[in-house]
Parts: sequence; C-alpha cells; structure tokens
Amino acid sequence: TAKLPPQNSTAASPRLLLLGDIAFGAADPTAPTEGDHPREFPPLMNSRSEILAVRDSFKRAFGSSAEVVTLRGDAATEQRFGKEAPRFRFLHLVTHGFFIPSREWAEVSDLPAVESGARCGPALSQANRPRTVTVDDVLEDGLLTALEVEALDLGEADLVVLSACETGLGDIAAGEGVLGLQRAFHTAGARTVVASLWKVEHRATRELMERFYENLWNAETPMSKSEALRQAQLSVLRENRQRGV
Repeated sequence: TAKLPPQNSTAASPRLLLLGDIAFGAADPTAPTEGDHPREFPPLMNSRSEILAVRDSFKRAFGSSAEVVTLRGDAATEQRFGKEAPRFRFLHLVTHGFFIPSREWAEVSDLPAVESGARCGPALSQANRPRTVTVDDVLEDGLLTALEVEALDLGEADLVVLSACETGLGDIAAGEGVLGLQRAFHTAGARTVVASLWKVEHRATRELMERFYENLWNAETPMSKSEALRQAQLSVLRENRQRGV
C-alpha cells in the first residue's frame, strides 16, 4: 500500500471525501438558454464513474479499511460538505464550477456589485432551484461560494481536486493575481489545490483523474503532486493521439 508521512496527529490515517453525481434539481424555465448563467447546471454524465474510480484507486493504495465518505445526489449539500470537509486529507469534487464576471452580476442578482469570492464556486445539490440571489440566500442555495469556502477549517487537507469546469477562474486584482475558488481553498488551509481553467470534456477528465491518482498513490514509484499530474496529462494526450482524437 501507499505510504504518506503524517502531516499532523489527526491526519496520519488518510481519509478521502468524494463529492459528485449531484442532483442539481430542475432548471429554472425562465433562465437564459445562452451564456454562463449560474442556475443552469445539467447532469454530469460521467461523474459517478469518476468518483467510483477515485475511490477504488484510494482503496487499492491505502487498504479497504481506509475511510472514504461520498456525498452524492441530494446529500451533496453545502451543510453536509461544510460539516465533513474539515476531517479529510484528500477532497475530490466532481461538479460544475461557476464564475460570474462583475459586469454580469446585475443580470442575475438584485444585490449591488460584490467581491469576487461571492461570485464563484462549485455547484452543489439543488443549485438549479429558481430563485433570485438575495441577502438571505447564503447558507443553502446550492452554490458554495469562495467566501463560504474561506470560512471552513481545512487545515487537515493535503490535496483538494476541483474536477469541474472553470473552477480556477476569478477576478484579476492588481498585485494579487487571480482571486477565485482556488485561492479560497488555500485560505481555508488546504496545502495543494488542483483546479481547471477551461470547460472540460467529461470522459477526458475522468481518465486524467484516474491516472493522476494512480501516479500519486503508487507506492513503488511515488511522484510529487505536480509530477503525477504532468505524467497523467502526457498519458491522456498520447492515448488521444493514438485514437485520433
């Protein structure tokens, strides 16, 4: 099995939190059909197979007794994620990401312009519920904003993987770089965050994640996180070329 040095007394035993195969709920029929409206989240066809593949890879590496908790369907709520996430060393989220540029905020909200952290994040259970964003919609509206992530205590988290579309996006601030969900997880205490900057095809994402974890948790040829991801990317590219993709 894979061996990892304990990062602190409570995280010596690896734990994995999986979030995916989410029930986003019925879409708002009055919502726009074009553009990146934050209340239009279609089902992710391969999300269930991805979280199962990650779970199996984790079990092979650390043994069948290693703790895995999966939040899926209607259970993938903000409240449940906020309660569970602080306990885990590895967090893997398979969902849609959203980012609302400040210039578009007025089109989907009855609030004045707000900071970037309130306008980006992952979609969770019932994120498609037809509701205008208001001051009262901050706890369980199906959208886990970066501001809400920053309020979590993720000091146990060695790795957070955001396997979602555009989860790396955010506003550009002079001298501060990209302000978004990735920074929010770091602020909450996560040591390493892997996020995407573009819309990702589901099958390719699943293949990339499978290879990434196989490389990372391989006890015979251990790799750093960055090298594990790089080798996974090269492997997927080679296979796509062979298939003529």
